[in-house]
Amino acid sequence: MNILDKVIGFIDPKAGAARAAYRARIEVIEGVRKYEAASQGRRLRNWQAPATDANIELAAELPRLRNRSRDLRRNNALAAAIVSKHADYLVGSGIKPTFKLEGSPDRAFELQNAFDLWAAQSDPEGRMDYYGQQHAAAQQMVEGGEAFARQRVRRTDDPLLVPMQIQILESDLVDIAKTETSGRNIIYNGIEYDKVGRRRGYYVFEDHPGSGRLRQTEPKFIRADQMVHLYEPQRTQNRGAPWLSPVMVDLRELQEYNQAELVRKKIESCNVAVVLDGDDAAEDPLGEVGDGTITDANGNPIERFEPGMILYARGGRDVRFNTPAISAGIEAYIRTRQRDICAGARIPYELATGDYSNANFASGKLGILAYQRFVTNFQWNFLIPQFCQPTIRWFLNAAVISGIISEDEALTVKVTWDPPEFESIDRLEDAKADLAEVRMGKRSLKEIVSKTGRNIEDVVKEFAEVNSLLDADAVVLDSDPRKMSGAGQLHNATDQAQDTTEKNPKGKANGTKAPANKPARPPVAKPKPGRKPAAG
Repeated sequence: MNILDKVIGFIDPKAGAARAAYRARIEVIEGVRKYEAASQGRRLRNWQAPATDANIELAAELPRLRNRSRDLRRNNALAAAIVSKHADYLVGSGIKPTFKLEGSPDRAFELQNAFDLWAAQSDPEGRMDYYGQQHAAAQQMVEGGEAFARQRVRRTDDPLLVPMQIQILESDLVDIAKTETSGRNIIYNGIEYDKVGRRRGYYVFEDHPGSGRLRQTEPKFIRADQMVHLYEPQRTQNRGAPWLSPVMVDLRELQEYNQAELVRKKIESCNVAVVLDGDDAAEDPLGEVGDGTITDANGNPIERFEPGMILYARGGRDVRFNTPAISAGIEAYIRTRQRDICAGARIPYELATGDYSNANFASGKLGILAYQRFVTNFQWNFLIPQFCQPTIRWFLNAAVISGIISEDEALTVKVTWDPPEFESIDRLEDAKADLAEVRMGKRSLKEIVSKTGRNIEDVVKEFAEVNSLLDADAVVLDSDPRKMSGAGQLHNATDQAQDTTEKNPKGKANGTKAPANKPARPPVAKPKPGRKPAAG
């Protein structure tokens, strides 16, 4: 009851009670009709949820989130595993491009070879190749929320096949504090937009702000077509938040809990025993007898604990050994907390921790399939459009400058991407499923090969080379579908025998006799030992 209700209730208790009763009914009706999560009662009164713009939120909090995420990766084992595992599955050995020129397969082959040679020279520092840069960008995105790459055009007389390289930049180099208007353009968090909302460029520092050697106080403007920005837009935001943001507090508190438990065990292991007075031992387990002084074996007062210490109470004649407490349920508690952390980091618990003790084949495969869907979605919706395709455009433009292809050919080049194969838990069953889907026409052989991260044209050429070598020496392998069935038998024994005999007159192929065209003999039943054969 509010003050008015109390006054009315004091004058007319019946009217005051009626007011309070009707108000309670109204609150019940309103509670039924609204979302409980939007209520402002006692339980949710302290839930602060400001309705701010995503860019404003990131401008204020992104630097701190990014620094804390990096600190967790440096000093927290679970955080380090989450970051590295995400990058391993998102990129792995690399998302590889395949070039196609319609009507010019030879030119496409030359362009593919040129890219493979340039990929080893793409890093200005020479520490990794193009696929290593993909992996580095993915790690930075997971750890810091975003990654940048800058096109570095080189001189034509530099010792490079294609006069262009890619420089991976940390997100700190793009000035997030720069938010202002520039004529008719708007600058949000270091990114400039034109009047129709297209990205015009980025404001980039020459040196890292935390390096202590800034060569310039103002960031330099870099055109948008010379920069790559990789991040996951969770809202209409122009900068990315670290993937560990929802679980940073849990990661730190769980680490502190483990450290506290370890310190407690260390302290317990320091005190081996206490020598007490016989009469006071039962009443005074801490040994505070006489004047309350506890000393070591040399009679010095105890000021710090060390492993293996025996404490002496003044006048002590009885020994009480320390019994450290058992930490029951700590393993289950840590595992539960780690599961929550992995769920917030969007990675299966078993992958991040390496703990498969409570997983069976079905649960493990279901978890992998769900994570595979997440990885595939991110690869095709963010990683390939934001990083792979722009860098390939840079390569094609530089290839035109170097004369590898013409400008008209560069406009007609089609690029397909082959992400690395997602490792299978049961390869045999998955292979059988792939074979069945190809035979029934549900999938093409090209799609099956592309899932492994390889190019179908390279695979076909390898098959042709291997088959020609086998046929030259009349070697027949069980894996050759041209001559052997799935059950491991020749398709046509007579034709195979004649073909093998013509190529190898001795009738042998790789140490195996060629099958002879003889009628099969019926099996003869042998009599069992100790019994006479039946008459007739």
